Amino acid sequence: MTACYRMAVMGWSPQDAQLEAVNFGCAAPNQLGFIQDFGGKLLQGDPGFPGYPREPLGSHSLTASERDETIAKAAVASG
Repeated sequence: MTACYRMAVMGWSPQDAQLEAVNFGCAAPNQLGFIQDFGGKLLQGDPGFPGYPREPLGSHSLTASERDETIAKAAVASG
């Protein structure tokens, strides 16, 4: 859900959104596939998503510091 929000509202690329999901432990093939499918529909301007993405996909690039922070938070959360 967070990955889809990041793409639809924040303009994250499907690759960056999926990377964050994987870093937080998302490993289910169906969920990872959904993230890619959802991102593809946003890229294609699917009529089922009127008004989305709010920001152009890829307008926000995950920085190295954001990536590292995400990985660190995921490590703490997993104990």
